Amino acid sequence: MKQRVTIPIALMALLGGLTLLPFTQREEPALRHQLIPPREFLLVPTLVATGDDCLECHQNVCEQHSVSPHANTLKRTSSPGAAEFFDGQNWNDSAGQPILSWSLQEGILQLSHREHERRWAIEWIFGSGRHAQTPLITWTNQDGQSVSIEHCASAYGQGVIGATLEMEGLADADGMAALGGFRSHEQTVNCFGCHSGSVPVQNGQIQFDQVVPGVQCSRCHQDAQQHAQRMRDGLPLQIPAFRSLTPEESINRCGECHRRSDELGGQLRPDDPILPRFAPVGLSQSACFQKQASVRTSDGHAARFDCLSCHDPHAAGITDWQHHVRVCLDCHDPQEANLHSCSVAAQDTNCIACHMPAVPAGEHLKFTDHWIRRPDQDSVAELLKSVLSQSEQPATIP
Repeated sequence: MKQRVTIPIALMALLGGLTLLPFTQREEPALRHQLIPPREFLLVPTLVATGDDCLECHQNVCEQHSVSPHANTLKRTSSPGAAEFFDGQNWNDSAGQPILSWSLQEGILQLSHREHERRWAIEWIFGSGRHAQTPLITWTNQDGQSVSIEHCASAYGQGVIGATLEMEGLADADGMAALGGFRSHEQTVNCFGCHSGSVPVQNGQIQFDQVVPGVQCSRCHQDAQQHAQRMRDGLPLQIPAFRSLTPEESINRCGECHRRSDELGGQLRPDDPILPRFAPVGLSQSACFQKQASVRTSDGHAARFDCLSCHDPHAAGITDWQHHVRVCLDCHDPQEANLHSCSVAAQDTNCIACHMPAVPAGEHLKFTDHWIRRPDQDSVAELLKSVLSQSEQPATIP
């Protein structure tokens, strides 16, 4: 069901003549994260540490991070190569006629729609490109606040332009809805807060010229700026390491952007199709996570299981399933009789395909389901075929 919201003509005039047509905002699904604003330090640029601040002592990590998806998850369209994929592209209807068209002009991506005479300037591209990249249109509303439209079209890793997730069919909608989903001021700040190292806001307006694109050191190491300054002053200050956090604190730190279970309304169910998008939520519901305090690994140490057990946030994601299976076998080691071992497949096969399957989301995306569990009986035969076929060759995880 759609909820129709019509923006008054006076307000539309203040939007710089975007359009004088109604804007249709689709009703959000019942299970959605609550809107929690970014941490205060992200809104104050003097408190943000970037790779330049940390490079002197952490050169290897900073250089590795600079080419990681995290560091490249937001770009200005004026940055070299940021929007070139869209340049000259069309999104056509079933008859092959263009609905949307994009072109780069003086470093700014211009969007046109066949039902509108004017063009829209797009200055930001969200996403590293590993999965998708989505343009964002920003402007100042009648209250002097920065708001935005998340574009209905995204570039996907397969080299295609398709509908942005949950915006299928919007290009054929009426008015501004044809451009994408409207994002309020709070939502817009949150978008930049999770895709940048700094999102300064003054009197409701994002200071776009001061935004530091990409996830920077302070986003996760939240005392990094103070640490760097004290080190320069000869006053050592040890920044808390992630391993000093509890597993729950650790996944919740990642969950500030990738979602936390306590942010979601409604009952959490493993068959909810939206949950694979929110890795920390699924992980927090897994028996592997919840029971880790009572488990010893194969080398006799107390088990620790969080996002960092498999993922290095400073590096590109590892897609080799064998890397991730080694983490599983730290606990599920049949020789140690440590925990349950699989009765269906051999230990040198791909555990991930059965117990953390890739779940389709829209036409072009798949997300790995992080709610680790036994598959239901109806799925075992099909999943086992996938496991055996993937285990015979180098396989990847989305």
